[in-house]
Amino acid sequence: MKLQVLAWPKSSNKANNPYNHILYAAMEPLADVHEFHGRKMSTANEHILHLHWPDLILRGRHIWKIRWRFFKLLRAMERIQKQGGKVIWTVHNLKPHTERHPIVTSKMINQLLSQLDGLIFLSEASRSKFCEMYPDHCSIPFSVIPHHHYHGWYQNKLSECDSDAYFEKTGTNLLSYGKIRSHKGIETLVRVFKQLDSKSTHLHIAGNLGKHGISTDVKSTIDQDNNISACFKHISDEETADLFQSSDAIVLPYTTVLNSGTAILALTFHKPIIAPAISTFNDLKKVFGEQWLYLYEQPLTAEKLNEALNWLSHRDKNASLDLSSLSPQVVAEQTVDFYRQVINHND
Repeated sequence: MKLQVLAWPKSSNKANNPYNHILYAAMEPLADVHEFHGRKMSTANEHILHLHWPDLILRGRHIWKIRWRFFKLLRAMERIQKQGGKVIWTVHNLKPHTERHPIVTSKMINQLLSQLDGLIFLSEASRSKFCEMYPDHCSIPFSVIPHHHYHGWYQNKLSECDSDAYFEKTGTNLLSYGKIRSHKGIETLVRVFKQLDSKSTHLHIAGNLGKHGISTDVKSTIDQDNNISACFKHISDEETADLFQSSDAIVLPYTTVLNSGTAILALTFHKPIIAPAISTFNDLKKVFGEQWLYLYEQPLTAEKLNEALNWLSHRDKNASLDLSSLSPQVVAEQTVDFYRQVINHND
């Protein structure tokens, strides 16, 4: 029997994050996957409703709108379950990045969890953090299925963020990539980088500022330092390929993180990673080794960044990197296997 799956999202977020599109494209031989629309929230006779970021509902400004959309989501889940279907959540975030109504948010997440049939975690670390935050829901059936790689998705195309405009032909080029958010530590990275006594190391920051912005003094530092450049805009897939291929290492100075698609993207381009010794980065280092991840103890300082640069200059440039376990086909098969486990659970 070919499974009927309703995914939220399936491909509607492809322009900002191709993760779902790649996953469900790889799943096509195994399941018929349809888009779950976040406004209509209609269902048919699907076997699985697969949620990814239900916490987006909880980021709203107006409490009445949050309650209404959350109510509609719960009703959709109930319809699926009354027909014998199951609801699964891939836990990308434990809670919304932005919480305007934390008490309401906490209650709603617990209510959502009480109605789920299964959970997918992208790492063992995220599973552990989930159980710390939601101990009453730690018994929900789960599977740890890694974030797939991005091989074959990104193609080069030079544009306003192309590497020739920002990266030097000599020296070491560091890239910090992704949407600018407070927990990603960009301001600290700029201040620390400014303290380095190295004229041959260059830092490029690429990502959309959105509503978050950066402080005036950090913006001034970027503007005045010839070794720091920034492209604060949405980075297209073509620009992404160019920036990653032109960098020597990817710096992810997050203060906190559950999962990191950017880390997987770095490995996809065979670029070493400099990051804090927390959560998913520890898991990735266990799998891919010390030639691909340099992890420092927080907080980031100039001394620690210098040590990372020393590691970078001495690491084996020809180190092997086997990403076969992150193949979209492998991840899709593991996901469908878990769908079937959940469907058969307690049957």
